Amino acid sequence: MNQPSFFDQQGFVDLGTLPGASEPHIIAWLRQGHYVAKQYDPRKPWTLVSEWLCADIASLIGLPIPSRRIIPFNGKWLGFELRSEAKSFQPGMEQNIINSEVIAGMIAFDVWVCNRDRHGGNVLLQRPSDGMQKYTLSLIDHSHALIGDLPNLIALQGFIERNNDPRCFVMPMPQQLRSVVCSLGDYTSWLIKIEGFDIKQLKATAQVIPTEWIPSQKQLTGLVEFVAHRASNVKSLILDNPQLFASQTRQGG
Repeated sequence: MNQPSFFDQQGFVDLGTLPGASEPHIIAWLRQGHYVAKQYDPRKPWTLVSEWLCADIASLIGLPIPSRRIIPFNGKWLGFELRSEAKSFQPGMEQNIINSEVIAGMIAFDVWVCNRDRHGGNVLLQRPSDGMQKYTLSLIDHSHALIGDLPNLIALQGFIERNNDPRCFVMPMPQQLRSVVCSLGDYTSWLIKIEGFDIKQLKATAQVIPTEWIPSQKQLTGLVEFVAHRASNVKSLILDNPQLFASQTRQGG
């Protein structure tokens, strides 16, 4: 039996209108269409908000991230578009990354948004063209950044107080990727962008988050302010920890 298409000329149709539509079937359709879907989970009520804000923050400073759409299925789905040949990072692939300069930006970004989960599966590599043995790197999956899997903003602030050095935001990333960043100078342009981040931009994008995703408008405002405040700390967190952030400074050089 053929599965109904969930695309129209403009993008997504309302998945809730499909015959027999259910979450398992929709996940299967999304995978066939090379999308990954995030759904609202009441046990982790800030996941969709965190994914949305992280995608915007990354885009605003020029980091590559898959395009996203709101998938209208009960108003609680967020989709990220992946190409069919997309791969998770495996050791050795770092030698064939075309845009390797973004790795320093990705590390600084993870420190900024308190991403606790940048393992190899959350680094997407895609071939620019069929048959090409080179890859472009994109950032994916920020369900453990910002509030993410935590219950509320207070829990995030408590987490930061207990983990006041950036190690827990850096070490999950594969060592082979971290070793691509040779010197602290590789971070310079990214730190300038982060320091120059305008909170007005984030406030604007926060206003278009579907209201049914937002557990608390007050906490969302506090989260945006948290992001803006933390932007001013990223530079010192990196420059004060050269052994952690630059492969050629571990001996002090």
